[in-house]
Amino acid sequence: MNTLLFTPDGAWTISDVKAAQAPRVLAILRETAAWLQSKGLEQGQDFAEGVEDSEAMRPMEGSAFLVERGGQDAACVVLQWQDPFWDEAGKDGQAAWIHSLAVRRIFTGRGLGKHLLAFMESLARARRKDYCRLEVVDTNTRLKAYFRKLEYRELGTQLINGKTMRLLEKNLR
Repeated sequence: MNTLLFTPDGAWTISDVKAAQAPRVLAILRETAAWLQSKGLEQGQDFAEGVEDSEAMRPMEGSAFLVERGGQDAACVVLQWQDPFWDEAGKDGQAAWIHSLAVRRIFTGRGLGKHLLAFMESLARARRKDYCRLEVVDTNTRLKAYFRKLEYRELGTQLINGKTMRLLEKNLR
């Protein structure tokens, strides 16, 4: 699938990630993780340099998307239909799960993240899902505030891989 995503900043191309594009997506995730770590945030540590590619790519199991403009990779996101880490909430079949959303620093501040989330939400609605869910490292207050502005509400926390993760959900009905 190739489709156009329109934002006030212009058009972006969204495509399904093929195996050959996976290293490009991993590069975006690693760049974003390095920036977050430079700010003292734990979000994205799974993609830090030194992690084996196969291990780092595991969260991409699902529908992975790459966003491009003018031949430059700009962002990526993964959409899954269940999340085994969240017990019943992860397997209830009512939600789409948004993972690994990352926008390269040179493309931030243009509304791309917000519009990419809206696109994922539209895909979830097309599959008749009631909610979109995502998780954030609980100490990342800025990211939680960003999602709250986009109508995601906090549901609870869970310890995952040694980190307290906050589950957020947006009602799509």
